[in-house]
Amino acid sequence: MTLRVADHRGLVVALDSLDIACDRPLFEVFAELAREPFAVLLDSAAAPGSHSILAIAPAAVLTAWSSQRTAADGTAELELRSWGSERFGAEAELQRWQGQPFAELSQRLDAWSLPEALRARVPVPFAGGAIGIAGYDAGRFCERMPERAQRDLVLPELCFLFVDAVFVLEHASACLRLIVTGRGPDEASARAACTQLRGACVARFQQAVVAHADRGACKVGDVHAYVDEAAYCETVRAAQEHILAGDVFEVCTSHRLDASFSGEPWQLYAALRAVSPAAFACYLVTPWASLLSSSPERFLCLTPERVAESRPIKGTRPRGADAEEDARLRAELLASEKDRAENVMIVDLVRNDFGRVCEVDSIHVPELMIVEDHPRVFHMVSTVRGQLAPEHDAVDLFTACFPPGSMTGAPKIEAMRIIDALEPYRRGLYSGAVGYFDAGGGMDFSVVIRSFVLTEGHCYFSVGGAVVADSDPAAEYRETLDKARALLEALAQLRAAAS
Repeated sequence: MTLRVADHRGLVVALDSLDIACDRPLFEVFAELAREPFAVLLDSAAAPGSHSILAIAPAAVLTAWSSQRTAADGTAELELRSWGSERFGAEAELQRWQGQPFAELSQRLDAWSLPEALRARVPVPFAGGAIGIAGYDAGRFCERMPERAQRDLVLPELCFLFVDAVFVLEHASACLRLIVTGRGPDEASARAACTQLRGACVARFQQAVVAHADRGACKVGDVHAYVDEAAYCETVRAAQEHILAGDVFEVCTSHRLDASFSGEPWQLYAALRAVSPAAFACYLVTPWASLLSSSPERFLCLTPERVAESRPIKGTRPRGADAEEDARLRAELLASEKDRAENVMIVDLVRNDFGRVCEVDSIHVPELMIVEDHPRVFHMVSTVRGQLAPEHDAVDLFTACFPPGSMTGAPKIEAMRIIDALEPYRRGLYSGAVGYFDAGGGMDFSVVIRSFVLTEGHCYFSVGGAVVADSDPAAEYRETLDKARALLEALAQLRAAAS
């Protein structure tokens, strides 16, 4: 694409698109870039993904940190790291202040937006904007919650990378493009910024194409469960007492596991990706933690036509040993009254969330309780869609629906209060959302499940499920282990490789 410019909010914006020749898979190239201090791969490793997105060297990084007790007004300590024209290896300028995280995110996205004249020129779903994660406890910035669960992992509740250079792989055509945006007070400076950044990104990418770093072996300790089966069953029964009392209809409980870990996080991600490829896989590096996700669940997306979509998962069965057992388990899930009730409750919750920001008459359910096949499990999935109302934007949609209803229960706020009382530790990144807000106004986020969080020499992962009135506690515990299978297999592979 010929470099194009447009005026926008007192600045001139330049946009350039360059096809990149690469004879190595993008996944392998990113392996050489995964040591960058802020690097992200939204790795659509399985259908229905159409693109994979790679970004390094962000222009700025916004993080939000809370303490054990969230401020009454939902504010948090915000940090903004920003870089100038020199990105690779340069020191960041750091700013700190107190503010409302989602309001700040919305304001910066508005300033980061592309002018209408350039949006139509973008040949990919993401051409820059903000890529990042909102942990489950970022929900405390939107709703007042009790403060019972211990905040034992000191991580930002929200972290977004503002990127103005992104590599996008279109799977159908195998076309890899670099999209670069430059801004300046006049056309000459905007073009110069765009050209400089494009050259630096191409050079760094070409270095990665020919590099083959020796990473050595990873050391993985034994897996430690924070609660045993008996304790988790007690949690399930306690949730059922709230249901029988009429407080809620459904509560999504979870428990955490961990193992000591040393070595390259990328190797663990590669093992997880091989065991369980997923449509919404993700590898995100920060100085505080690395997120390695193989999520099968779309939380929210917003199309250029402003159509909102969520695809909540509720209902799970393990895969069988052969095709015959697969067919039996699939049919069992589809016929299960309990699982169908779970799914319908969350569909109604999502419809209610959409009703806060979408045109009410537009909200509909084009798919209800279909069964999807995944490498280790079957999932029951529904789809909810709606037309975003003109007065609302992508961040409004996100905050109206966050945290994902499939990870809370219904009604959402009361379920979250019960979760905070029943689970001893805050969930952190688990059951939050990871993805992007596009500079053109769209977005796409997955739910953080089937995911590792690596920090402080440990590898953490959580699993859970929905509890309803007729849940069997032992069966609920077994379901969590079914969901952990791929994660445990990935750890076992690395442990075996090191022995």
